[in-house]
Amino acid sequence: MVYDNATPAFRLLRLGDHRVTTLLIAEKGAARGIGLGNVYAMVADPDGRHLYFTQPDAQALRRLDVDSGLCETLFEKDARVPNPAALCLYKGKLCVADRNLPTLYQVEPHATATGAMPSVVGAELTQVAQGDHMVAIAESDGVLYAFQAADTPWVRLTSSNKHGFGFKIQNLLNPLPIIPTFGSQPTR
Repeated sequence: MVYDNATPAFRLLRLGDHRVTTLLIAEKGAARGIGLGNVYAMVADPDGRHLYFTQPDAQALRRLDVDSGLCETLFEKDARVPNPAALCLYKGKLCVADRNLPTLYQVEPHATATGAMPSVVGAELTQVAQGDHMVAIAESDGVLYAFQAADTPWVRLTSSNKHGFGFKIQNLLNPLPIIPTFGSQPTR
């Protein structure tokens, strides 16, 4: 899945059979009251049915149904996340961080809304961590990490509870040294 900023459109790339499918284009989204400018981050759910994406300038987190092309707003102009940016799945749960505020939230979307477009589904936001201008967030081996536009750029968010959320932040002040290599051998 890619976002084509020039069109703007979401496109599904099927590399196996060399096909490109356009899922949502600006005109279609605008007709539904959803502008597609400035998509900052996107993540697909584990089964590939939904694509979540943030739009800081529109102050929105949205969900695109890959099969139907239906685009829904999970939240918009929420004071807790006025400029949603960084986005990831952590242990199957959607997480979002504002580009200017320090809090990372778990997002639990409400059931799909019915009725006229644009569809505002709504979501519950649960605070899970604090950072400092989180630019990107990602999970690796069950650990949540953040890259920040701050004095401490790399941080590890560690779970204080094996069974769910509740994080404390751990600064990675002494990251592993980067050793330049030539071929397969390290050089010093």
